[in-house]
Amino acid sequence: MFRVLLYNEDLILGYVSGRIRHSFIWILP
Repeated sequence: MFRVLLYNEDLILGYVSGRIRHSFIWILP
């Protein structure tokens, strides 16, 4: 259970950071 929670948290963090990076790519040029 705890491992699944950590996995979901990691997935959410990766998703958020990926979106932020994508928006930065759109903003920079």
